[in-house]
Amino acid sequence: MNELKKETKKEIYRNIRNIVILLIVIGLLSINLNITNLFGSIKEYSRIHWLIDFSLLQILVSIFISIILYLFHSNRLFIDTKIVSMRDESDTIVLNTDDPVRAFLNIEIEGKRRELQQELKIVFPEWLDVQPENLHYIKEVENNVLLISIDEITKNREKIKFKRVIFIDLIRTSSVKKNEEEVYQELKLNYIQKAFIKHNSKTIKIKLS
Repeated sequence: MNELKKETKKEIYRNIRNIVILLIVIGLLSINLNITNLFGSIKEYSRIHWLIDFSLLQILVSIFISIILYLFHSNRLFIDTKIVSMRDESDTIVLNTDDPVRAFLNIEIEGKRRELQQELKIVFPEWLDVQPENLHYIKEVENNVLLISIDEITKNREKIKFKRVIFIDLIRTSSVKKNEEEVYQELKLNYIQKAFIKHNSKTIKIKLS
């Protein structure tokens, strides 16, 4: 389902880009911006000349937009977080004994540093005892909530390429079977921050059996 969403979004973005290019080209042609005139004066502007101008302008506008998008993306900060099972790197953990099961949180951060006061929030099921690694940028609050400071990880850096695996031990605290819940991840960003910070997350499902 996630892959389908990603492909759908890409298709929508491609179509929007094509529409924007088309509108810009039509706007330029409507103000009589004729590239063919650069190669010499044309006595009679024909349909062929219009098609040549349309094609050339479409190429030039497409290149210009690609450059703008490249500069924009090169100044963004990308944050990828993924929680998987240590046992088989699957997206499901089954707890069938009282022994701890280890998962790991994989954090990858790349791009231009941005001020980010908000913390990455990870919420585990209440019927677990959660024991993360003792790291200075991880804070554990009540109700199995972990807060991870992205700003603390990226401080004193301008361009960032960071990858870290954080181990988390999970111990069941309930004897009730058939409990099942996904680990919740959230990084709250306002609209301006969303333009410059991209957070992708992949979570894990935890089951008791």
